[in-house]
Amino acid sequence: MTAASLSKSNPLVLPALLKTQAKGQVWVQALTVLWLASTFAIFPGNGLLLYPLTLIFIALAVVERAQVFPLLLKSWFLFSVPVFSLISVGWSDYPAAGLQLSAFLILTVFMMVVVAALLTERQIIRCFFFCAIFGTALAIPEYATIATQGSEYLGAKNFYGMKMMISMVVAYAVAANPKEPLPLRLAAAVLIPIDFFLVVVANSVTMLALAGVSLLLLVMLQIFWVKAAALGGMRSVFVLVILAAMLVVGISFLNADSSSFANQILTSLGKDTTLTGRTDLWEQALLTHQENPWFGVGAAGFWQYDTGAAQTLVENLNMKPGTALGFHNSYLEVLVHLGLVGLTIFILFNLWCVAKNVQGIIRESTFERATFLVAAFIPISVSFTESILWSFLNPMIYLFLLGPLTLLASDLRKKIVYVKVTEDQTGSD
Repeated sequence: MTAASLSKSNPLVLPALLKTQAKGQVWVQALTVLWLASTFAIFPGNGLLLYPLTLIFIALAVVERAQVFPLLLKSWFLFSVPVFSLISVGWSDYPAAGLQLSAFLILTVFMMVVVAALLTERQIIRCFFFCAIFGTALAIPEYATIATQGSEYLGAKNFYGMKMMISMVVAYAVAANPKEPLPLRLAAAVLIPIDFFLVVVANSVTMLALAGVSLLLLVMLQIFWVKAAALGGMRSVFVLVILAAMLVVGISFLNADSSSFANQILTSLGKDTTLTGRTDLWEQALLTHQENPWFGVGAAGFWQYDTGAAQTLVENLNMKPGTALGFHNSYLEVLVHLGLVGLTIFILFNLWCVAKNVQGIIRESTFERATFLVAAFIPISVSFTESILWSFLNPMIYLFLLGPLTLLASDLRKKIVYVKVTEDQTGSD
């Protein structure tokens, strides 16, 4: 069709991609900050906030069902592990505890679905930043005793350290984002060194190294990926450098005696070769798995006060009787409780989340996508020494889920529209 043949009665119809944004009302952001703060820290009265906030978010999901329900359907795979945990209640010796655990796992995913459906990526990171201010304010008065006693409000020093890392990452994401208001960026810039200092005082070499790597990775992604979006060659060089570094580390590890190599590293870092008793926990996990290989002992079926093997581990580590330790390994935790079937679902769940985070930053070269990717890197990095991926109502898990959820929400906001072009609109004479 030529321009001369275009007219109001004979227009040219062209497809166009339109992306609509979530409403992101201020009061929804305020509710999100309250939820994050209530699950970020343990403080007097936070339990009183969780239950009414849960009801409010459920009501909000119903009211905004046009946005929330399609995302619920599209993110069904994120419910696979919680639902299998719920099914395992049927063979657990502690069905009440298993039911409670499974309900919290389902609630964790559901709450993040609602948040991702109603807020933009930048608004979500801003909510986490306000939560980080709250968590940092709780941690500062305890800094002198965190290394020996942990934090009263933020948990044992490793979990506390990871929370401060998340706070540091989201603070940098706000400080370095030119789209944020200047006062907010200045406040974030102040928070970054404070959170890094709070990681240092935890006296954990692992957490300190991970904090440095996380911040460095976010800066590198900002420079060599987000800002270099128009320079394809720069991105290729960045990817090749990362792959080369991974290859060198892998070859070095394979060429060394893995056992002595690991022991040398631990010794140089001042760590004992049992990883503070973790190897004993891992040995017991494998023994328990052999007794229930396919489906495990069921949700919440091991760390109970009257489970002999569990309490033996507690006594050996000089812990208070009845303490629910955890196996300090996300995969062994799932293997014991949900068996090989559950572990398979769990691994696929994590691979899917990681793949979606990577897909997100490749498809949408934004600083928010880089933040979600780095935030997902933290729990994955410690998943072999901490049971962090097998947890609920946890800010690290929230961000791990929000990467794929916001990507799916972004897809749902896109729609094809058809534009009619006439002779007048083409500017033809």
